[in-house]
Amino acid sequence: TASSASKSEGSSASGDDHPSMDPLATFVESRSVNCAYWSPSGNQLLSVTQSNFLRLFNKPYEQSGKAIPVAGEGGTKAGVQSISHDNQTGRYLPVFHAAWDPKCVGGSEAFVVGSMKQPRMVEVFTSPADLGAKGAGGGGGGGAKPTRVMCFGGEYLNSVQSRNAFHPTHDIVVCGNASGRVHVFR
Repeated sequence: TASSASKSEGSSASGDDHPSMDPLATFVESRSVNCAYWSPSGNQLLSVTQSNFLRLFNKPYEQSGKAIPVAGEGGTKAGVQSISHDNQTGRYLPVFHAAWDPKCVGGSEAFVVGSMKQPRMVEVFTSPADLGAKGAGGGGGGGAKPTRVMCFGGEYLNSVQSRNAFHPTHDIVVCGNASGRVHVFR
């Protein structure tokens, strides 16, 4: 059944019987966002952006409902960690999507993402499960930075790998490209 409800601010929502939901937080990026995924612990949100950054948001569900710029002081206060990363795949390649390792829950979490670097490679980063925890720098955004810990490559990997994933139970990474090749790394 359709219904209409008014909010105290004077706006109204109409549709079904579900109330309108406001975002807990809105992070404002300068260019488009390719993807955004929760870490296995649920403490971090990872986004890959066309502004050439990987962004890690520490507990974004604890932020206020206002718009928060991700760059500069506003992002730092909101617990945003930024990693410079060339995400310009061009018009003929799929944009990068990052993927979390589902086996990493607790002290450190890992994610994989393609790379535009030469020679061609796929990068793995780790990040403390709670970027704002004591021992990870404490406070809002001054915590430990995510770190690149591994690169996969080799003579057969000579193209950009836009899609990557961890195996759910084994230490294996699979990478795929726009030419129809899949590479499996152990």
